Amino acid sequence: MNTVLLTASIGAYCSNQAAFEQGLLSSEPLQDIDF
Repeated sequence: MNTVLLTASIGAYCSNQAAFEQGLLSSEPLQDIDF
């Protein structure tokens, strides 16, 4: 049961991390323009 929860949270973390990195990459040019 703990293994299932751990796997689920790892999957959620990975997808959140991927979405965060995509947002970071897409906003990076805007940050370069600001600086």
